[in-house]
Amino acid sequence: MKTKRFPFKIIAIFFIVFFVTSCSKKEMTKPIVMDITDAVFASGYVAYSDEYWVTANAEGFILNSYIKEGDKVIKEQKLFEISSEIQSLQSNNARINYQDALEKSNPKTPQILQLKNQIAQAEKTLGLDKKNFERYSRLNKSNSISELDYDKAKLQYENSISNLDILKKSLIDLENNLQLQAKNAKNQLDMQNKYFGDYLLRSSLNGIVLEISKNTGELTKKGEMLARIGGGKLITKLYIAEEDINLIKLDQVVILELNTDTKQTYEAIVSKIYPAFDDKEQSFVIEVNFTKDIPTLRSGTQVQANIIAEERKNALVIPVQYLINENKVLSDNKKEIEIEIGVKNNDWVEVIKGIDKNTTIILPQNK
Repeated sequence: MKTKRFPFKIIAIFFIVFFVTSCSKKEMTKPIVMDITDAVFASGYVAYSDEYWVTANAEGFILNSYIKEGDKVIKEQKLFEISSEIQSLQSNNARINYQDALEKSNPKTPQILQLKNQIAQAEKTLGLDKKNFERYSRLNKSNSISELDYDKAKLQYENSISNLDILKKSLIDLENNLQLQAKNAKNQLDMQNKYFGDYLLRSSLNGIVLEISKNTGELTKKGEMLARIGGGKLITKLYIAEEDINLIKLDQVVILELNTDTKQTYEAIVSKIYPAFDDKEQSFVIEVNFTKDIPTLRSGTQVQANIIAEERKNALVIPVQYLINENKVLSDNKKEIEIEIGVKNNDWVEVIKGIDKNTTIILPQNK
């Protein structure tokens, strides 16, 4: 396996064993039995699991900033208000237009009442013309009236039917048009209110204000970042080299050292492996979760980490500098012995076969 770095106290005990068991000049030694760990070194930073930038949806001056860095916020809480004189006028006009359209679509509006009165009058006229036509029809059968009088009564009756139909259709068309106008006015009002809402920015989640980049009185443009909000729990994001990413698995143990407290290490677990290579960081990215709460932990803290890739208990090991060409050692009679190696780190390499704990090996002169 590829050599890994162990910058923490995790390797201190290894050096103690090495000094006790090696010869005084450290030119020859024998394999020893010990626990050996292979780890991937990584660096990264602490961040909130749910973190986002509040961005301006419109252009204008910041009239009010309702937050400061370090404030706790809740979902839908007001964060910023951006100047919106023109948008306010447009919203007010849309509201007036909608109210006017709503009033006109009321069944008791004068325009509708007038048509309804005309329909009522037409129905009354139709009733009279119908009776008159029926009477003339009976008289016509007995030849009591002229054909001309009968035709006039019939025509009057048919005109009354047609006039009533026209009025009723006019009422239906008027009501539909007024309702459509009210609906369109409502849509315009909703649209303007939505645009107006772009000038009042609210929090998308419960969290804490990590950073503010614009303050009251400053001009902001659409898309500019105004504040960074962090929510959820504190996690650590680590950058992994391309040659090491295949060694990383979910639930692996991670030993973390915080740059704010280099005298102590903390345990975490690999919780997420991002599927794609991060071009910006030129690394793969993983997330790890702390196994215990750390009250003093802060977002943005830089960290160093050893991700435990493999552990071997009671392994037969030799110091890594005694290796020749990655798979050979030099015996005390200066003969090269081929060995099979297992777990390897910066200091130790596991010997699976080829030599035993009684074999004396010599440090190569070029080491």
